[in-house]
Amino acid sequence: MSTVSVVGNGGLYSSPPPVTSTTDISGFTSDEIRSLNARQIAALTTTQVASMATDALAGLTNRQMQALAVSQLNALTKPQVGTLSSGQLNALTSDQINGITTTQVAALNTTELAAVTTAQLAQFSANQMQALTTSQIAAGCHPGGRAEHDAVRRLQRQRSWARSPTPA
Repeated sequence: MSTVSVVGNGGLYSSPPPVTSTTDISGFTSDEIRSLNARQIAALTTTQVASMATDALAGLTNRQMQALAVSQLNALTKPQVGTLSSGQLNALTSDQINGITTTQVAALNTTELAAVTTAQLAQFSANQMQALTTSQIAAGCHPGGRAEHDAVRRLQRQRSWARSPTPA
């Protein structure tokens, strides 16, 4: 049995709300985003993903985050990326992590970056490494243990190698 939910304008729909490629989701709340199933999330256009309100992104569950294609993740704006929780970032797969743009990497706040797992850090490309700031790299030195510390040191080495000029 499906439940019936009231939308902002007083209309009714069965949960999850119907969403098509032309649905304006920019006004969706975090609860409405959370009510979408993974298939609906995967079917969102990049324009729809980019239009999500930053506060509504909090509604994305781990399963929904994993349903996003790399192209959808790339559609997230810097302010949107900056509001993702550490749990949402940790839910991303290796392919998703590898597909994040350098602009998005630069938009990660230090708290988000500190929560990224060692395995996820290892997926960063040379270009993604170059996009990290010193404060972002330092954020990886949180009291999470030796593995995180070693990963940060490895990242720092990769970052310096990535910036080294190629011999002629």
